[in-house]
Amino acid sequence: MEKEQFSILIIDDDIERNLILQTLLIPMDFSVISAHTGEGGIQLIKDLQPEMVILDVKLPDISGFDVLEKIKSQDSLKNCFVILISSALINSDDQSKGFETGADGYLVFPLSNREFSARIQAFVRHKQTIDSLRNSEQLLKTVLENTADGMLMIDYEGKIKFANNAAQRLFHRTANKMKNLVFGLPITGTEKTVIDIPADENVITAEIEVTETGIGKQKVSIVTLHDITEHRKTAEKMTDQIDLLLNKERHQDKMFSMIAHDLRSPFNVLLNLTEALVEDNEDMSREEIIRHLGSIYNSSQKVFNLLINLLEWSRIKTGNWQQYPQNIDLRNSVSEVFVLYKEMAFKKNIALINRIPSDIHFYIDANILRTLFRNLASNAIKFTSQGGYVAVDAKHEGAYLKVWVEDNGVGMTDEKLHNLFDRDHIGEKTHQESGTGLGLFLCRELIEVTGGKLEITSAPNQGTTVTCTFFNLNDYANNPS
Repeated sequence: MEKEQFSILIIDDDIERNLILQTLLIPMDFSVISAHTGEGGIQLIKDLQPEMVILDVKLPDISGFDVLEKIKSQDSLKNCFVILISSALINSDDQSKGFETGADGYLVFPLSNREFSARIQAFVRHKQTIDSLRNSEQLLKTVLENTADGMLMIDYEGKIKFANNAAQRLFHRTANKMKNLVFGLPITGTEKTVIDIPADENVITAEIEVTETGIGKQKVSIVTLHDITEHRKTAEKMTDQIDLLLNKERHQDKMFSMIAHDLRSPFNVLLNLTEALVEDNEDMSREEIIRHLGSIYNSSQKVFNLLINLLEWSRIKTGNWQQYPQNIDLRNSVSEVFVLYKEMAFKKNIALINRIPSDIHFYIDANILRTLFRNLASNAIKFTSQGGYVAVDAKHEGAYLKVWVEDNGVGMTDEKLHNLFDRDHIGEKTHQESGTGLGLFLCRELIEVTGGKLEITSAPNQGTTVTCTFFNLNDYANNPS
């Protein structure tokens, strides 16, 4: 690709001098244009954008100073290199006026052809040097303005002298508002530092790096700010997730340890009683054998219930739980569960009260409902002392159904209630009852599977009420899948 010629516009009404200058410039490989009036020259400058203008001070329509002023007052033309020319007879003050108006050079004729050519070459080199510096400055500014990292230039007093677009976004301030503000952070040292930057209602976390340099004799610091807010948030989320997984694993280990402990006791009873029946049955009376068989049945029932809860809990945790909703008679379902726990309640003289109206039906998976009532009834009986009661009631509230199980048992303090679903805390039970608390965890997760929620209220020695709220029953009935 050929290099474009350096363009020069001559504005001079002296036709003879105009032609001489053209004759000298064209052999020097310049592209030369000419005009004889100030207005004509101004129009050519606008149309052709020459790199240099040789401008006569004395023109027939307007003065060269007026032309110069118009050129330098327009942003699109102000970088044009203007050389004023005049005869030796002109007032010497005009040179000062020309430079004050913005002239880049001044030639006084007559000049020898050699001197004129040498001066023009020198002016061209000067112009090209200025353009090169200006282009480098613009390129650097473009790079700084478009870099993703914030860039600040700080003077020796700690004042901000330059802030690129990224820095303005970080501080939520424009360049004008940031200029000359004192940068209230350490600006010495070369090691990277992480800082928090207040930005409106948020806090930006940035990694800063400081480079000390100089512009002429003035020392400055270039501060690079890399926004790591999202990285920090991601790291915090990852840390929280790791902690959550570790806690979950620890809680599961705790749960399985308690399950193993709870299985050991009934199995020991089973082993001891069956061993006694096998070895000593001939010496036992019928009453002793029946008593042992009853204990075996009770221990087997405890093991069975615990294994059923464990199986259902694991199915939920692994995502293998499937629902098959159907229209359920709620009162009958509760009565069926009460039959299972009639003997357990009888031993503690606890009344089982079914207050559910006979007209309450709703769509739900039958296994979910049985598991809920079985665990809630069992827990209520365990926590209720001799002569107490366990009652179940329900009512519709708009599109919702509320079911609650209440007892007048030992109740809980606020602290115990707060820690109820923390596997590290096991509630106090009457008659030395023991258990993992898995049933209550299972109830909460089963209700959440249906889109509902479980709430518990309690007070020491005043009993506990567990409320199950089932949502969107109409939609659930219409879309039972």
